[in-house]
Amino acid sequence: MSNKTKIVLLGAGDGGLLTAKKLANKFKNDNQVEISLIDKKPYHTMRTELHEVVAERVSEDSIRINLKKVFAGRKVNVVLDKINDIDFNGKVLKSEKMNMNTTTW
Repeated sequence: MSNKTKIVLLGAGDGGLLTAKKLANKFKNDNQVEISLIDKKPYHTMRTELHEVVAERVSEDSIRINLKKVFAGRKVNVVLDKINDIDFNGKVLKSEKMNMNTTTW
């Protein structure tokens, strides 16, 4: 059994993205910490720019940030999945693709 601390972030909205970046910087040299960011989409949408898409000033793709590119070379594992249930007592996430057992979150 691994003694690593597992930090799991659910959702790549503004909060999830910023938190993942800060944690990656904080623990970049700590091999005992694993960081996972789980979202059902492979990109973050800059919601503050949606009005530009509606006004047809920019394309929809221009306000999307590819998560794998953002975290390439960083210690954040991007998981594309949808969480269906959380067992807080057992520290288990149940999703469409997998079950993720966590030791710390």
